[in-house]
Amino acid sequence: MGAARPSPTQRLSRAGGVYQDLPTDPDELQVIQGHLIRLLARIREQRDAPTPLHWDLPSDRAWLRIIEVHTAGQLRRAGEQAYEVETGDRPWISGPAPGWRLQHLPTAAGQAPRQILHRTDCWIDSGEDLTPVEASHQAARPNVELCQLCHPSPPACPLPTDASATAA
Repeated sequence: MGAARPSPTQRLSRAGGVYQDLPTDPDELQVIQGHLIRLLARIREQRDAPTPLHWDLPSDRAWLRIIEVHTAGQLRRAGEQAYEVETGDRPWISGPAPGWRLQHLPTAAGQAPRQILHRTDCWIDSGEDLTPVEASHQAARPNVELCQLCHPSPPACPLPTDASATAA
């Protein structure tokens, strides 16, 4: 007899999970995907109709586009979660990061600034671009969090040393 195959929840927790706000039950994910697909269809009907068809959706095309893009993103996230639950694989996070980006978060006056380190291919597209050395240094700072979605892993770079101290 071979070793027991890990459950989807065990595979997901071992892999760290893609989206902590989504369930790990494949049936629940399928229901969520179905709701999102139906919502996208209703949004597109409302957008293309000469008069509003759905009372619970805005009639303004700009707002409909915003809701459509957000809903499509949610559907993509649910699909990625379902794929990882089933396979334990994350093909959308492949290989080393093409670069890193530091997102600055708003903080209250007097508090230390909070920042999040992302891969440049993360869907969060804000912040300053960093070199590998800068990304490594930022990741070591206590007020910098690593993105829970793209899981950046900057190269381990040694901290710069004082050349005069090494020469003595």
